[in-house]
Amino acid sequence: MPERASADFAGGPPSTILTWIPIGIIALSLVARRNHENPDAVDRFQLEADYDTTMSAAITVFLPRLPKRGLIPGRRRGWTVAQLNQEIAAAGFDVKLRPFDTEKQGGYVLCTIGGARSGFEYYADSIDAYQEVIDDMRDDGDFPYSEEDLTVISRHASVVQMVIHYRPREYAAAAIAAACLAKMVGGTVLDEPVWKWSSGHEALAWARDVFAKHGNE
Repeated sequence: MPERASADFAGGPPSTILTWIPIGIIALSLVARRNHENPDAVDRFQLEADYDTTMSAAITVFLPRLPKRGLIPGRRRGWTVAQLNQEIAAAGFDVKLRPFDTEKQGGYVLCTIGGARSGFEYYADSIDAYQEVIDDMRDDGDFPYSEEDLTVISRHASVVQMVIHYRPREYAAAAIAAACLAKMVGGTVLDEPVWKWSSGHEALAWARDVFAKHGNE
């Protein structure tokens, strides 16, 4: 999906988005999976992709079955953009997301990072919808998920994907938003380009590393 310049949200309902977004990014996930034990290969993969806006990949946040105390009760995903912005600021990041409906919207989300305009695509769905997609991929030959991956995924109730196009600042903004969301709700992050799982303070450390490398580019 091409990046949009307005604050409007593109794409169909979130319940249909995950039927095609992971298919579009699976080739990158497979490359990263094959190279994950070779840091030099991963670095070259990222460097070459940074300036290719036709490529995309997802940073996926798996949200728990029960939200942490203190979040809004009765909401399926238990959080708002205002709460996430507060979490981001508390972690010391200069990123601010524009308001959007975290449960219903699918498409491009605008934000600022260090005062510069950026953003990423945002899609949300149930864990069952996500698992249906990865189950369909089993017959494609090169399945990227290990049994350990599938066990982690099965422990969660819903999923948020922040899709990036390898613009460095976009990658940094999405990483920060994903890490802070995971910490806020007790979720788990999967950075698909390098196939890295993290949560809590480890996720924040990963986001800081991404920002140090890409946040000012």
